[in-house]
Amino acid sequence: MTSAPRRPLKSVLTYDRDDSTRRLSIFCNAESHVGRPWLIDSFYWGDVGGQVSPRWLRAGHYYRGGLPIADLPKSSRTVLVGNRVLSEDELLEDRADSGSRGRYDFKCHLCALSMSRREEVVHAAFSKLANENVAEVTLSLLAAILK
Repeated sequence: MTSAPRRPLKSVLTYDRDDSTRRLSIFCNAESHVGRPWLIDSFYWGDVGGQVSPRWLRAGHYYRGGLPIADLPKSSRTVLVGNRVLSEDELLEDRADSGSRGRYDFKCHLCALSMSRREEVVHAAFSKLANENVAEVTLSLLAAILK
């Protein structure tokens, strides 16, 4: 796996029939860097060891056609209590209580295009896209959908 694919990505990729896992990956291919896509984040529909109801979870890799093509080292998600972002230590200590909420801060590091939205809003959009068999979406298209 590499840090970025060597060929341009389409703006929307539909599911590979051989891969039944619902996945949604986000990338940026803005006009300022066409042909040099920046892989932002990737998610799949699943559960955590059967402990919670299925939901959108972050994948550790960027997927195309059901195969991981690149590692994704940093999550776009932050957890807040009120307006305070919880540290990684607080998350590891499970200090996120019922008053916490998730937020995604998607950002392209090539052109600085970015978008921040609440977790539940993003997940609802992911479900709509997945129901249309969309597996890959540009950051600009996702931002337009969530406008």
